[in-house]
Amino acid sequence: MLLGGRRRRVEGPATEARLGELRPAPVTRDWPELPSDLRELLQEVEGVGFFLLPEAVRWDPEFMWRTRMSDCGGAAAWLVHEGGRRGLRSRFSFGLLVAAPYSTPHCWAEFLVDGVWVPVDPLLARALNQWGGLDPGAFPPDNTPGALFHRLTDRFTKVVSHDGIWAQVSLPTERAD
Repeated sequence: MLLGGRRRRVEGPATEARLGELRPAPVTRDWPELPSDLRELLQEVEGVGFFLLPEAVRWDPEFMWRTRMSDCGGAAAWLVHEGGRRGLRSRFSFGLLVAAPYSTPHCWAEFLVDGVWVPVDPLLARALNQWGGLDPGAFPPDNTPGALFHRLTDRFTKVVSHDGIWAQVSLPTERAD
């Protein structure tokens, strides 16, 4: 990862969205199986499409259900809210969708399953399955995309801004062995 023109190796867990202190959480390869009530919740957003939306509507759940469109933040916020309403332990996550050659800021929901916070993002999984970026058998929308995400914080964070204006960015990413 390049920071201030320097390459940095990323290690250990992060608690805030400070890229200079970014450290990845350990990769969990054996995710617990999602309970049926959580899978049912993920299936409820089946007809909602993944779009990049303007700030004015991205967090509005009524807009999501009326238009069947959402972005990662709005869908994650709805899943967390609805999961909590149904008695599921959930949290909002913001961090990076990790993919070479460029990682990008992203939001998703996480649910506590067998003592492990499991990331879920049915809109992104379905979109990437449809676009040919992921194997639908390995990444079904009603399961976890697992280690595709690196959590930074529990709130949406503008990673890069200038004079208060948010700049969308991608971060150069390469595998370090």
